[in-house]
Amino acid sequence: MFKIIARDSIVDMIVEESENYDLIVMGASNDWKFKQQMFGTIINEVANKAAS
Repeated sequence: MFKIIARDSIVDMIVEESENYDLIVMGASNDWKFKQQMFGTIINEVANKAAS
């Protein structure tokens, strides 16, 4: 099952959608270093905002 979710922030969308789950699993692509330098780390932002 897939659904399309429109949000201004991908981090906020992931955190909001994860409220119904106990675990968030995320990975990185091969070009993660470039994206991290350009845009910051989505994974770190999600980890900081998600409820523990």
